[in-house]
Amino acid sequence: MGFLGSLFGGSGKVDGRLLDLSQSGDAEKVRSLLAEGADANVRDREGWTALMHAAWHGHAGVAEQMLAKGADVNARDNNDLTALIRASWHGHTEIAEALLNKGADVNAKDKDSFTSLMYASENGHAGVVELLLNKGADVNARAGDGATVLIMTSAEGHTGVAELLINKGADVNAQDKLGWTPLMYTSGKGHTGIAELLLKQGADMNATNKDGGTALMRASVNGHAGVVDLLLNKGADINVRDNNSVTALMYASGKGHAKVVELLINRGADVNVKANDGGTALQYALWHGYSQVAELLEGHGAREE
Repeated sequence: MGFLGSLFGGSGKVDGRLLDLSQSGDAEKVRSLLAEGADANVRDREGWTALMHAAWHGHAGVAEQMLAKGADVNARDNNDLTALIRASWHGHTEIAEALLNKGADVNAKDKDSFTSLMYASENGHAGVVELLLNKGADVNARAGDGATVLIMTSAEGHTGVAELLINKGADVNAQDKLGWTPLMYTSGKGHTGIAELLLKQGADMNATNKDGGTALMRASVNGHAGVVDLLLNKGADINVRDNNSVTALMYASGKGHAKVVELLINRGADVNVKANDGGTALQYALWHGYSQVAELLEGHGAREE
């Protein structure tokens, strides 16, 4: 008997074995235990049911047995996760569909207000995403931090999923509680394909977050020259300042991203503008020891005052 089984005594031993087998995936033994009277809704100490374990591990045969015996399809564990959330998280489309056909709540949220669609989208499970959307999943639902499904998948670089979401009406300009948009997240990660998709669908390239930051700044500080070039070609404001009066050029210079610095300079970035702390792009480069970037800036008229 496994660890979970040891938590149960007497007739509960059968229930404990059911929890063990729901993880290992032996559908025939599960069938036998259920026939012996094992509780289809037994839980472990974390609140997981056998159906949740089967959904998490992708054991479709076990899930089928549990559902046939009346397992609660909308039961929640100690963190408010459901079997559907767990199946979606790991991309188990067949199980997710079976759960939905048995009445699983497609828009159920866990303690962080994450939905099945969020977990599937964040992890790039396009098949599950499409299934959930077709079953009425809220494409613009928000998690506790204000993030939307599109924000999550954009940050992770799942272009195909992002396209599915947008086609179902996902808001390309949604902002989380910090004011970040899908374009800001994907630009900061260097996902050029999603950035291009978002821009084609009307994403505001000059939107600012609560710190005054823009998508161009996020791409610049992380050295993603391809995204920087894309944003500039689409008309991004190259000299906009954040709440500390720092520009994209300053961010790139302070991180030593010579390719981005050169690109910004050639596109008209102001090399001598000062931030609130008095620093310029040149000083940011010097302060952080990026002599090559400093030379590049000086060659284009930057001066140390």
